[in-house]
Amino acid sequence: MKSLIILISFLYTFADNSIYIWSKTFDKFNNSDLITILENNHINHVMISSKNIEKFKNFIKLAHKNNIKVEILIGDNSWIYDYKQYKIDEKLKYFKELDNFNIHLDVEPHAIKSLKHHRKEYFNMYIKMLEYIHHKYPNYNISISIPTFYKLDFQKINFVKKIYLMAYQYKNLSQLLRRVNRYKFLNNIVVVFNCKEFKSKKKLLHDINFIQKYGYKDIALHSLKTCLRIDN
Repeated sequence: MKSLIILISFLYTFADNSIYIWSKTFDKFNNSDLITILENNHINHVMISSKNIEKFKNFIKLAHKNNIKVEILIGDNSWIYDYKQYKIDEKLKYFKELDNFNIHLDVEPHAIKSLKHHRKEYFNMYIKMLEYIHHKYPNYNISISIPTFYKLDFQKINFVKKIYLMAYQYKNLSQLLRRVNRYKFLNNIVVVFNCKEFKSKKKLLHDINFIQKYGYKDIALHSLKTCLRIDN
């Protein structure tokens, strides 16, 4: 059985310890093995992308039995456009039979070339997209992943349960802390580390320990596939 990293040394049992699992990785493992990997590494929260509804259904049942929270990981950068709202409806309708009301949105409008230098515009469009989902699907719990430079009107999206800060490509720990501290006024922050950027488990553990000492207990890892590849 593959293992991630020795998480016991830094993960708080009362914290939200999350990991992203993309469709190819999710489909690669059987559900029992996935649960074992998560439990062995004290992961209690997963965001999963998959088109395999039956496998997803069975995984959710197993996860709930083992006190692991599951969110449906979905997103398309174009969803911020009003005329693309029907795409959101199509996607959520597709997952409706799962009876899972936890969705995680990975929508990154800064990656749209035509909007790259128009932050205020795409920030507003992003908020409108979230408001649309919230008002049309009030029973859904929504969490989001955003870069650490997003300056959103968080009062308008106070219905968002968790905000995952993608703390990627920082040069040193001081820069990491500065970026995360921009959001210290919020109480629903999860700091995301990109395993792809780490050559060793020791360095990843060191950086996670650092940020947790400053009160950011909730941590996420991106992603299961890349975390499994990190050397000792």
